[in-house]
Parts: sequence; structure tokens; C-alpha cells
Amino acid sequence: GCPSTSDTFTFFPGYIADSRPIPLFASVYHDYLGTEGPGLLCLGASVSPQQVAYAYAAGFVFGTRLGTADVGFFQRHRAGSTTPAEDLAMQYAGKVARWQARLHPTLLLGELLRPPAVTGATLSVAIGGNPAEVPAVLGGTFRQDSTVLAVFTNPTPTSRTVEVNWSGIPAPAGGVTEVTLAGENSSSGGLGALATLELPAGEVRAFRWTATGP
Repeated sequence: GCPSTSDTFTFFPGYIADSRPIPLFASVYHDYLGTEGPGLLCLGASVSPQQVAYAYAAGFVFGTRLGTADVGFFQRHRAGSTTPAEDLAMQYAGKVARWQARLHPTLLLGELLRPPAVTGATLSVAIGGNPAEVPAVLGGTFRQDSTVLAVFTNPTPTSRTVEVNWSGIPAPAGGVTEVTLAGENSSSGGLGALATLELPAGEVRAFRWTATGP
């Protein structure tokens, strides 16, 4: 059956203050088996483009398989009858799929860590058929051996500037490298330089570094 919001997400204490949505199932099983993104198969034919985009965003930052969304506008796209908002949602789904391939295997096979706290605008989005107030920008953190990967995505049609609290995230031994689809951009700054992030509409940003300890 389709999960309720409480089945899909659980929250660390102080969630309202520090905006850390935690996927309940993925938090337990990510290190042992592949899981599919929240709510994609439960969205229904009348779902909004923003709900589809957000479901793909959540699946991406939680390190799950993105799966497929059985919604009407994917079929209408073939006939050229989709709206601009629907076209943007489909473009976003394709973008996060390319990012998932770029960041494999750490994103899918690494250890799912406590995500960074992202504060800024929120959205009311139906996950598993139930409304939830959620961050407009989602973030996730993964570790494979000594490598840490942090990913952020903005599935909305509006550019966002957010504050990031990195407490509880393994600190870098040296600089932090920003990863792009085309390559990597070295940076000598630490996590303090990433306390504020800008994400254009429908974009992804990813950072990789070597952790100081186990």
C-alpha cells in the first residue's frame, strides 16, 4: 500500500527549528539494500507537477532508486499536450537521474548519514497522499570509506538561498570540492564557506571531501 507521511518521514528532535527531514525506511535499510523513492508510485494521475518534482528530489537526496511516476502528464508529453509546469517537472526528473548516475556509487551504496539542516522557505507537499510542511531545498549526506558526499537540490520553479547547519557532519581533512555534471571544481574552503548556498530553480549542487576521522 501507499505510505502515510509519518511512514515516509520521521524527524529528529527540533525538526521545526533545524529542518532535517529524515526518511524512516531509508535510514534503517539504505546500507543493506536498494530502496525506491518516497511516494512515486502512490502519486496518482491527478498529482501536481510540484509534487512529482519533490518526490524525485526526496528520492535523490535520500539515496534511493528514483523509480517511475505513473502520472498523466508523462503520457501527454508524447502527444505534445503538457503545460509548461509539467515540462519543467519532467526536465527536473531527468536532471536528478543524470546526477544520480554521476554520483554513483557513493550516493546509492554509501552510508546514509544525518543530513545537514537546511533552513529557508518551506512548501506544503503531499507525500504518500498526505500534506506535509517540508523544506523547499532538500539536502543529504553520504559516506563511503573516508569520502563524504553532500547533495542539495531545489525542485521548485523559484531560485532559493538557504542557510546550512553542518553540525554533526564529518569534518573535512582539507578542502571541499564542488562536483558538477561535467567535472569537479576544487575549493580550498571548508564547510564554513558553505553556510549559505544559492540554488537556482530546478538545480542540484554537490560537494565531496575526505573526512578527518572514522
